[in-house]
Amino acid sequence: MRQQFTSFYVAVVAMTLLAMMMAIPRAQTAKVPLPAVNDQIYGYHFHIYFLPNDTKALNSANDLMTKAKAAFPNLRISLFNYPIGPHPIPMFEIDLEHLPQDQVKEYLYQVLPWVMLNVDFTEHPVLLHPLSDNELADHTVRPAWFGQKLILNIRKL
Repeated sequence: MRQQFTSFYVAVVAMTLLAMMMAIPRAQTAKVPLPAVNDQIYGYHFHIYFLPNDTKALNSANDLMTKAKAAFPNLRISLFNYPIGPHPIPMFEIDLEHLPQDQVKEYLYQVLPWVMLNVDFTEHPVLLHPLSDNELADHTVRPAWFGQKLILNIRKL
């Protein structure tokens, strides 16, 4: 009899919790249209972020950028000491955009492991996103984040 009562009690508690969870209003998020299947990716950007007004973080980012330039002398690697476009804090960018199309994947396969082995994601969040004709989708439904995901200002896309 006691076991039946316990099972009944557990079932009632579970049903009550489920009903309470269903009653909690959910935040509405903007729906981004899914990209077309035939969108073509023609490049990638790696954004390595650092905190503004943090000398240690800036020095670390500069060291990483120097190492990246040495490892990938053929790539465009640019420092932005200020928020730019949808990016909310300073960062440097490794650009796989201005390459012959047949070299994009080759460099992606080299840069991605380099980033994973050299960047401390607790200090420098990283956004990797493709480049296509759908910039909004590239930054919202297609990106990969390493470390803390930052909130991008998608109104600036």
